[in-house]
Amino acid sequence: MAKECDSKTCDKSSCEGCASKKNPQSMQAAMNAMSNVKHVIGIACLGGALAMGIAVGKSSEAMARQPEATSQIRTTMMMGLVFIETVIIYALIVAILIIFVL
Repeated sequence: MAKECDSKTCDKSSCEGCASKKNPQSMQAAMNAMSNVKHVIGIACLGGALAMGIAVGKSSEAMARQPEATSQIRTTMMMGLVFIETVIIYALIVAILIIFVL
């Protein structure tokens, strides 16, 4: 836990109060980055969910139209869902990197 700021004994390196007073622009930039990250990850998840819903719906229609091709359609659908999920996971990883590294 950081020490409280005391103007007589403060060494400016271990005090959170002095660090925030020293560079308030960096704290504001960090808060803006986190705000933007939550919007980006929300859009990525929404897009992925919509894409998965459309893929499953279209594959169900295709299986209903051609029951003999069910195994091929199911395999292709599962591969597509895996790729969509991978993009969502990449977006989450990038968001975490932005939050904790930048």
